[in-house]
Amino acid sequence: MTKTHGNKRHYQLLLDPHRADLLEHLAADAGMRPAAYARELLYAAVRRSTTVVEYGLAEARDQALRREGIRNQVRGRVGP
Repeated sequence: MTKTHGNKRHYQLLLDPHRADLLEHLAADAGMRPAAYARELLYAAVRRSTTVVEYGLAEARDQALRREGIRNQVRGRVGP
């Protein structure tokens, strides 16, 4: 079951300890936090498992949502 966090979906994953250690080392070598590194690995797997058009469309929609969220934050700080 997923939870929402703004426009994003929150998944909770349980990893076995030794493979989690591997993930943490790989993330550190890449200069990333483990959760961010895992997210990029998941996106890469989804990209490989879908068509270029399908993934590209989903990515473009996600980027548009992000830009809209940033605009809304700026409007909220500036005021009407």
